[in-house]
Amino acid sequence: MDIILKGKIERVKSLQKEQGAACALLLSNGESKVCFDRGVKPLLQAHAQGQLAGAVLCDKVVGKAAAMLAAFGGVSALHARLISTPAIAVLERAGIPYTFDEKCERIVNRRGDGLCPMESAVMDTDDPRDALPRIMRTLKELREKEEQTP
Repeated sequence: MDIILKGKIERVKSLQKEQGAACALLLSNGESKVCFDRGVKPLLQAHAQGQLAGAVLCDKVVGKAAAMLAAFGGVSALHARLISTPAIAVLERAGIPYTFDEKCERIVNRRGDGLCPMESAVMDTDDPRDALPRIMRTLKELREKEEQTP
């Protein structure tokens, strides 16, 4: 990783930490963006707005789903506070330079009693192009389940 990219990663890490954001992006045009939503929602929004291409990303938690969105969206580098082993494999296959603070085998759900539903949604694919429809379908199912719960 070259010194310029390392500097960008340090900049986006500082921004994320200072703002207390879930994730921060240093866009390809030099602008920065912080996101406070948890999970993959900030990456989905940034992708929909065409902001992932060439961006440097810092995220609190990067599982396989987030890594696949980063690869599909064209992120140029990534730092994760916590990263899963499957996410590392995705980033390495995509040639995306990355750093991390802590590594785990799998990302668990928010209750801590099972696998993260996003990680589950993409576990059996290695193609980042498959990630988006799987993630969108899983988000829809989770929303519907939440609406049905009293």
